Amino acid sequence: MRASSAIGVGWESAWQEFGPPKGMNGATAGDEAVTVTRVGLLGASGIAPRAIIAPAKRRADVSIVAVASRSEATDYAQHHGIARVHANYQALIDDSEVDLVYVALPPSEHARWTIAALAAGKDVLCEKPFAMNAVEADEVAQAVERTGRRVVEAFHDYYHPLFQWVRGYAGSWRLASSAQSMPSPLSSTRRFRSIVHRFAMCQN
Repeated sequence: MRASSAIGVGWESAWQEFGPPKGMNGATAGDEAVTVTRVGLLGASGIAPRAIIAPAKRRADVSIVAVASRSEATDYAQHHGIARVHANYQALIDDSEVDLVYVALPPSEHARWTIAALAAGKDVLCEKPFAMNAVEADEVAQAVERTGRRVVEAFHDYYHPLFQWVRGYAGSWRLASSAQSMPSPLSSTRRFRSIVHRFAMCQN
């Protein structure tokens, strides 16, 4: 699996864990009634195609419907099949047909626009880091409390199925049992490298 695919898988796993935004309206996808989350992109970023656009195309319950950028984003939207282009970030946040805002701006802008999206009643998926310091992080946390909306920082690997397996294995009796039966530190090192290698193979 390539790194770009791994990012997408991690995003999809996170989506399955958190589910669609609260209180959103339903839409119809395909032949069956499916609750479709409509996503707006803040920033015509280079990471968005592999982080969210491609994974969304593999799902029936997510649709990328709009993008806003400080530069001209028409070509970006046409290339990725995005229907609407907004002239500024606030216009996208105010779009009634956007349920969730994906923030992929320069890091210094993450907290500001995450808070603005929360205030507009949107849930947010924000690229790393969602804040530049503890003060901004606290402001985002307070906005979550005020609005009742959700913010997820896009640590894709955390939600990747293989990483979940590594965490479960590391905390299980099997690792302790294996370590006790190993004859030398070298053997332990080899086993650790084997686990890391399996994770790396899934990223490449």
